[in-house]
Amino acid sequence: TVQVTATDRVGHVTTVTRSIHIDRTPPVAQLEATQHLDEGDAVATIGPDGQPAIVLGADVVRIGPDTEFPLRIRKIQTRLGPDDGNLPAISYRIDDAAAACDGCPHARADELRLVIPGDPEIHFPDRREAGALRTLPLHDGVLGLDPFNPPDAGYRWQRRLVLEDLAGNITEIASPELLFDILPPPLLLESVPVDDALSLDTVTFENIGPAIVDGRTLVLQRTRITNPWPVPVSYYITRPPPAQIDATTVIRPREAGHQLGEDPPDYVIDPGCLAGPNGVPDPNLEAIPRVEQRVVNGQDITALTAVICVPRREFGSGEKQARASTTVRQRGGPSIADGWQVAPPGTEWEVDSVADFSDLQGADAVRLTEVLQGAVGDWRYARQVDDLRVLQWYQGLGCPQAGPQLCRLHGWWFSWRVEALAGLSVGAIPQDIALAGSCEREACDQRAHLRTVTPERGATLLRER
Repeated sequence: TVQVTATDRVGHVTTVTRSIHIDRTPPVAQLEATQHLDEGDAVATIGPDGQPAIVLGADVVRIGPDTEFPLRIRKIQTRLGPDDGNLPAISYRIDDAAAACDGCPHARADELRLVIPGDPEIHFPDRREAGALRTLPLHDGVLGLDPFNPPDAGYRWQRRLVLEDLAGNITEIASPELLFDILPPPLLLESVPVDDALSLDTVTFENIGPAIVDGRTLVLQRTRITNPWPVPVSYYITRPPPAQIDATTVIRPREAGHQLGEDPPDYVIDPGCLAGPNGVPDPNLEAIPRVEQRVVNGQDITALTAVICVPRREFGSGEKQARASTTVRQRGGPSIADGWQVAPPGTEWEVDSVADFSDLQGADAVRLTEVLQGAVGDWRYARQVDDLRVLQWYQGLGCPQAGPQLCRLHGWWFSWRVEALAGLSVGAIPQDIALAGSCEREACDQRAHLRTVTPERGATLLRER
């Protein structure tokens, strides 16, 4: 309290008392939540105007009081300018703790300022409302980055902020610790049909066998890669995992005419040792028959008598798998898998993901190759499993009541059996492509960002017609 006394020449005295409030209360700042979209899943596409565009994913990144720091932020190097609509930002609600004092003229909230010492070019927008938000968009100038020379992944950004009121009270604040992965713009990846080589677009049941047996290659995926952006982009295509080959084989008579049915008109069949209970032939046996030619009522008849019976042989599962080694190569050029390449601005080229059938792997690879080596009887791809022609009874499920369509295999077989290919599929495998700002190998490894290219066609299924 200050008391002032004044006396005039005639002795009149006046005394005035005033209270002076000294503001020693530091202002306060509370981190508020902001959000932006993560750019790590961005893809390049052609927009409605025919121009390349970047489409962001849906993952939201929040910077706020409930966030766990350090926080990793993924941002594309061409989207760091002040005018970008998806900039991360830090925001504070600032106020003066002494503002409740009506008689404290030096505690006005509109005099608060928030700055970053040593960075005069970096400032929060000037907002003067009490309790207002001060928000700082984190563009390239604030981050101290050159978009054409991006840093390695995990670039750390954290600053000391100073909040000061008119009375000179200062509060120092440590900004959130942020780790920036500065990503290259995504390359434009487009699937291209393949008609100039054996591929998933041109492969058929008829040509897949010679391709595998002769050790040829099959194009699983052709991708056109375009860099429509003003910055070079380095890329690294990893060698895809082996291509999966799934085959289904069946045991059948070598020729369709060797399926005799239940009561063949040109045969007389004595089940002999194949006879089961109730006069029904035993489907779990097979026999070497005695074969006789007879003439009955002027008609030539073949008489079959089962004389040597053994348990019916099993030939393993009809499901077979093999794998073919793969690589990635420029169309008509050398392999480029497992090595960094640079895509200059405004360039495009095509790469093929290729399966090599000269190196089949897997426990079923040899058996599958044997089946594919040639035609046997009525079958395009088959291997004969019998040295002698055998007689057996094939019991179709639910037959003969199920009807002729489902029971076409039901009844007597007198044939050399074969293992025949009924169907085959070749799978195209998703492959990884790493992107980085234009760089040498060591630097690229430090700033690489992995993406996955998924083929439009996962597998091609081929069947006997």
